[in-house]
Amino acid sequence: MLLVEFCKKIDMKWTLFFLLLAVTGSLPAQQQGVDELMAALKSGNAQQVVTHLDTYVDLKLPENPEIKNASRNQAEVILRNFFSENNIRGFEKVSEREMSNIRYITGRLLNEGKGYGATFMLRLIEGKYYIITFRIS
Repeated sequence: MLLVEFCKKIDMKWTLFFLLLAVTGSLPAQQQGVDELMAALKSGNAQQVVTHLDTYVDLKLPENPEIKNASRNQAEVILRNFFSENNIRGFEKVSEREMSNIRYITGRLLNEGKGYGATFMLRLIEGKYYIITFRIS
């Protein structure tokens, strides 16, 4: 309602300008969060990856049952151990797609061997993407 009244009071050019400014102003911060996560994965830096975990995370690791709603602290320990034990050194992104406020990223965690397939589901929360599901196969 307020936006309609605001539009009536000012020229439509200014309205479009402010809307464009609002949209473009929020996109870089959202993308930056994803870019930071990608940089952490590409460097194999588990300490930086876990800073992108949501409060509760679903985890699936090879040869282990899926863990639903693991706390951030629990997920952090599990992922740090996995990265360390499997000598994860990088990440190659295969695909990325976005639907509404959910972003899916698939790729390959790299080590000296064949590596591991990885799928992440991230949710946009207060302008930043957080990992809500982390699957490694």
